[in-house]
Amino acid sequence: MGAEAVNYTEPDWADQVLALTGGRGADLILEPVGGEVFWTSYRRLLAFAGRIVIFGIASTEVNQLHTNEILRRNKTIIGYFLGEYF
Repeated sequence: MGAEAVNYTEPDWADQVLALTGGRGADLILEPVGGEVFWTSYRRLLAFAGRIVIFGIASTEVNQLHTNEILRRNKTIIGYFLGEYF
């Protein structure tokens, strides 16, 4: 099992993820930003049966999820709010 960190502020960050995964996408994405970064991570970079954990919302953009895509690609979306523990 390996993990790689990718800086979303770099212009080619999405291409870096695809290169690191041989084009298949990531099995697990930890997503602290939201907005367009979440949308790109979810739609383009999450592998079949992949999981994305949302633990931050730095963006004010609102995303609309297509539930049929979640079902067809066996994707899992998990929300984690650390503030509940303090």
